[in-house]
Amino acid sequence: MARIKYGSLVSDISGSIGSATFQKSLYGNTLRSKPNPRRSATPAQINCRQYMVLCHQAWRGLSDAGRRQWNQYINFTNASINRDKTILLTGHALFIKWNFLRLTQQYAIVTDLVYSAIPTWPTILSLNCEVDNVAVHFSHNLNDIPCWPVLFLSANRPPSRSFFKAGLRCMLGGSNDDAWVNYALKYKNAFGVNIAVGNTIHYEVQYFCTEAPIISAFAHGILVAAAI
Repeated sequence: MARIKYGSLVSDISGSIGSATFQKSLYGNTLRSKPNPRRSATPAQINCRQYMVLCHQAWRGLSDAGRRQWNQYINFTNASINRDKTILLTGHALFIKWNFLRLTQQYAIVTDLVYSAIPTWPTILSLNCEVDNVAVHFSHNLNDIPCWPVLFLSANRPPSRSFFKAGLRCMLGGSNDDAWVNYALKYKNAFGVNIAVGNTIHYEVQYFCTEAPIISAFAHGILVAAAI
């Protein structure tokens, strides 16, 4: 690790160059080597990587005319990146994102475009549980509207803690019954135990339209599990 002292021409540097990173700390400005991240391989991560491979293969299989249609579709939906609503997605990014969400929720890849009105996105009303049942109650009957939730849940957290995104795990799929979705198996696979009555669970959710490549913004909150 090298220590840096700036002069009159260069007063500040941030970011990374190759394998080196400029960093500020209590001890001044330093240049250090970036650590090599460990490539973890949980079953969920392996599945997600495979989903990305399938999405990119599907994009490569499109004709030039098909790719132009996806690029032009952005003008209809005005889909933007998460960090800045003024920057629109590319057709490629929208194709990958929508189909990746579809695969995580056990839907098939769709390459043909459909123009559809933006659906009324549901909201989460409650979290209820019993043995082998972790039921999330949505505001709409999911069998009656053309959208599906991609839900992230946390382990049990202190009731006094404000919403904290880190540590949330994606519930890959789930079985639904009208406005209820059971995530018991997915939750136990992610955390090793199921939710108990009185647990405080943080959540984040995003919805995708099942008929057309339309994706909602993220919503988040805190739920206290109640008995069914």
